[in-house]
Amino acid sequence: MDDTLLQFLFEKESIAVVAGNTAPDDTLPASLSIALVATSLEKDVSLVAQQGIPHHLAFLRFDTIIPSSSFSLKKTSFTVSSHNHSIANAYYTQQNSELHILLTDTDNQVVPYTDITVSAPQNKRGIIAIGCTLQEIEKIRQENRLSQQELFILQQTEPSLSYCELITRILKKNGDLMTKDVATTLMTGIIITSDNFQNASTTPQSLFAAAYLTACGAEKEKIIRTLYTTRSFAFIQLWGVLLSRFHYNTKRKSGYTYLHRNEIEGGGIKHNEIPSLLNELRTTTPYARFVIIGIQTEKTLVCMGSVIEGSPSPLIRQLGVTMHGSSFSIPVRIRTSIQHEMSALEETISSLII
Repeated sequence: MDDTLLQFLFEKESIAVVAGNTAPDDTLPASLSIALVATSLEKDVSLVAQQGIPHHLAFLRFDTIIPSSSFSLKKTSFTVSSHNHSIANAYYTQQNSELHILLTDTDNQVVPYTDITVSAPQNKRGIIAIGCTLQEIEKIRQENRLSQQELFILQQTEPSLSYCELITRILKKNGDLMTKDVATTLMTGIIITSDNFQNASTTPQSLFAAAYLTACGAEKEKIIRTLYTTRSFAFIQLWGVLLSRFHYNTKRKSGYTYLHRNEIEGGGIKHNEIPSLLNELRTTTPYARFVIIGIQTEKTLVCMGSVIEGSPSPLIRQLGVTMHGSSFSIPVRIRTSIQHEMSALEETISSLII
């Protein structure tokens, strides 16, 4: 994967980097780092942040690459010619990935396809999907009518390895691509996902990656100062609500809290900032085995959790959750009250985590 991602970057001229929605604190810095590398290679680059940029990540170098919620790539051009006819008009129709062309000459006669030469440059457009779900990837593929050679999917090679750590490992093989801005961006993602190297997702690889990024000029002190002191007013308001509802079970060493739908919609905070609230809760309860935040949606309760101590493997087997570092997300149907559902989920998870 190391060589293929770099090869993809070198070969393409028009590149869109798409950050997955599931773990934006990891996928957004990872995607920005790749976009910065592509820019340094003088590529035409767009960064797709499907839910926008969270407030706490706004200090990163997004000013150099304007992020958007959608994107378009430069189209592949081609030329048509005929040896025995003077082409006057060209007509075409497109069906899925097929382009049907009809040419007429100056006498308004159809040019036989055997006398048509089509030349096209090698395809120079491409999309890099980082941390995208299968549904997101399929949507990208269909909307852009991509061939297999036009889409690069970056996937975690190890469950405990964050995307920022993975990209650090890849770029380390080509040190010329690792600038100060790229190093700072990747370090930001690693610090957030590892809770400043304090939670269960911190591995020796995390520390090795951080040491390398520091040597490359990553501004660790600036990152920590910005992440842990800069909070929007909306964030502080919702943080107060979460704390007021926080239930902690001292015997099970676990806790949960929740937000109603109207509090999210009227609170002025974006959905992709919820993981930051979870990180804050995790930092505030260092002795807990796990914590959960329930977010009420139109029909369900989306429960975002973080395993601080213990193995999450039973969660994956029994509940079918997908882990992103030490974090997970579980949809829960609201049958009675939100508090009752959260309490039941907390008890279930507590019985599963070893």
